[in-house]
Amino acid sequence: MKSGFFTVLALVALVTSCGPSTEDYKQSALEMCDCMQKKNVENEELKALNIDMTDANYAVCALEMAEKKGVNPVATEFGAAIAENCPDLKEAHAKYVKMAKKMAK
Repeated sequence: MKSGFFTVLALVALVTSCGPSTEDYKQSALEMCDCMQKKNVENEELKALNIDMTDANYAVCALEMAEKKGVNPVATEFGAAIAENCPDLKEAHAKYVKMAKKMAK
């Protein structure tokens, strides 16, 4: 019985230790910055028409980061990496997290 408990405990520790590292989150945040810059350039014409695509662009870029990098875009660590490396995206990230949590309910 005790050996089963310790086996499960060891497996849980192994699985949780395989998540993205702080460096992974930092690299993903930097890629997020690049993705958003590219999207902003693509949508210059829409800005002239007072159409703001920031929230939609952020959602697309976040999905790309989740798929390519395996990071959870609503994770606290990702939010911290965005705030540190792309402070201009902090507000867009907060909106994204709020929307994602609302949709998850």
